[in-house]
Amino acid sequence: MIENVFLIGNGFNYSILEFVDDGLKERIKGIISLWSRFEQFFSEIRKIEKYKDLTDENIIDIINHSLEILGKLPLVKDEDLKGCLQKFKKEFFVKINNELLKIVEKFIEAEKKGLHQYLVTFYYQHTNYNIYEFVKNNNISVYTTNYDGIAEMIVGYDKNGNKGNTRIKLRDMFGGGENDYNIFAIDNYFRDYEKSKLIHLHGSYKYFSFSGKFIKMKKRRWDFYYQNKTDLTPVIVFNAPKLKEDQIKGSLILSKYFELFKEELRKAKNLIIWGQSLKNDLYIEDIIRKFFIEKYYNKQKNKQIIIVDIEKKHKIEDACKNKNIVLKYVNPKDFNNLKDLFENIGANMI
Repeated sequence: MIENVFLIGNGFNYSILEFVDDGLKERIKGIISLWSRFEQFFSEIRKIEKYKDLTDENIIDIINHSLEILGKLPLVKDEDLKGCLQKFKKEFFVKINNELLKIVEKFIEAEKKGLHQYLVTFYYQHTNYNIYEFVKNNNISVYTTNYDGIAEMIVGYDKNGNKGNTRIKLRDMFGGGENDYNIFAIDNYFRDYEKSKLIHLHGSYKYFSFSGKFIKMKKRRWDFYYQNKTDLTPVIVFNAPKLKEDQIKGSLILSKYFELFKEELRKAKNLIIWGQSLKNDLYIEDIIRKFFIEKYYNKQKNKQIIIVDIEKKHKIEDACKNKNIVLKYVNPKDFNNLKDLFENIGANMI
């Protein structure tokens, strides 16, 4: 049974930068910086003083709400004007989606150029520690809101006997399928239920909707993507907070992932939050409050939250006040290697 849940965000990738060589560091920075495309996309809005520090998702939220409010004004009884607002809203989200597609293709290009192979080879040659064994032996499930595949290489790669290839052994409910891809299946949901796994709560650059199925591209099978891209819809959540939640509820695969996340939080003793601020993911914070912190849902007598972050402050603190929760902080910068960092996390778990 799963006793411990990891929740990983983008801060995890920044932590990994501390433990790799300069060449790999630059490659990973290239992945992390892909989201700067939206900084350019929203650059004019950020010239307004009160919006300059807002996240991309906050700006999407403001634009979406502004259009909704405009649509309810008495002035907008004219059908032409109403149609214009609807067209603007549709075009705005088409533009957002197009930018996302460009980012997905950059992730694909990074894999084709060997980023993931380079990462596991470095790990295989320079790390005298098998993090996959740590995950499996401690009954951990890993949930990530990242899309880029870096977490898989670190926590899901079995160092023993793999000889540096990129075989990932943590489960994700995909299986079977064709030569080019695996298929998400409900049967796999039950097969994987009580085993350690790595789940992409917001999707992945490898996940697509195709011919009525959810598929996961196999490594080195990207020709299939380029040949069928007009029929492939990426499964990636990037939106205003409320719209994210709606998108997840409307997706078979992501809604199942969240069902599992809730169930495992209900039984967990430890929740480890690594580089996930929850500032733009309020629905995830609500799930943690309800299914891990509240006694009614999680009946563990002793439970704790471990925050792995360079800052000794986190949004979840307020939810833990006057609750039966121990809160601990681990600063990844206090460690010289991944082995010591993961062993410290393990030593802190109940």
